[in-house]
Parts: sequence; structure tokens; C-alpha cells
Amino acid sequence: ISQAAIQSYERRRRGGMDSTYTYYSDYKQIDSRQFIVTADQNIGGSYSILASLGTNRLIDRDGTNERITLNTRSLGLQYLGLKYDSKVWLDSYQSNGTFTGYRIFNNYYFDDHSILNFNVQKGPILDVQALNPNNEELLRRIMTTNYTIGLTRRIGAKDTFAFNFTRGFYSDNNQVNSYDLNWDRILFD
Repeated sequence: ISQAAIQSYERRRRGGMDSTYTYYSDYKQIDSRQFIVTADQNIGGSYSILASLGTNRLIDRDGTNERITLNTRSLGLQYLGLKYDSKVWLDSYQSNGTFTGYRIFNNYYFDDHSILNFNVQKGPILDVQALNPNNEELLRRIMTTNYTIGLTRRIGAKDTFAFNFTRGFYSDNNQVNSYDLNWDRILFD
């Protein structure tokens, strides 16, 4: 093993922490303010342990002005390989009681430019009424399980295209199919 390889290995990322703040308002006049802190720590080889704390404050501005807070605590495991990586999260939600969910993210790298992903997620619907466990009209708290398959392709140094298909199943027996196409372009280097 060369000295450069040893030095590169010693300088590898061993852990980190980041935070995210997101605000959005949707067509149903639901406002969401979400703050999340996420940390990861390498535990040897290609594996890292993950942890996350978050809070999401939801306000229904459609006449009722109802408010609810969804707190999240998550633990996960990450594997990073040359051709494949995966993250598995177990989520604990607190909002008028405690309930659980999960997230599984898988990526397979055909080459440096093409990625196939398959994701499975189970979590609550981010809606004030849907988070209420006592809401008889909506058959209690509504959860969703989503299955996503997608392809991401980088073309050249500045363009990345992604196509995803998601099939969602809701705990109130509704279902949804969604498609998305993303084009990311780097304008300045």
C-alpha cells in the first residue's frame, strides 16, 4: 500500500453533523416549519450509525387555524460501497401519542453517471387533521407507505436528470401513483 493511499484513508470522513430548516405552504393552506439535526459516525469499514432529531410545526390556515407539532427521533445504519449504498432508518414520532415508521434507501451505481434507486418509506401524512389519532371522520391517524424506483443519469459535467415512479398506500385505503422528472444544471463552478 502506498503512502498516499494510507494518508487518504486516514483523512476519510469519520462522522459529522448537519442541520436543515424547511418552510413550505401547500395548496390546502397547510404551513409547515421543519427543523432537523442529523449526525453520522463511522463504526468501522463501510458502516456508519445515524441519528436524527426533528420537529415539524404544522398550521392549518384553512379557516380552523389548527396547530400541531410532530417530533421525530430516528436511528439508522448506513452502508457505503463501491457499487451499492444503503440507509435504513427507524423513526419514532410523537404527536398526541407515539407511533413509528421506517425509511429504506438503496442506490446501485452502474457507473459514475448512472444510478438506480429503490426506496421504501412508512410515515405519517403531514396534515393537521391526519395526525389527530382521535379523528373519527378520517379513521384516526393516517399513515402512508411509499415504494419508489428511479433512475438518475448525469450527462456531462453540469446536467443531471432523474426519473422516479412512486406507488403510495394510505392507511385509510387510498392509493396514489406519482411520477417526477428532475433536471439539475450547475450554472457556475
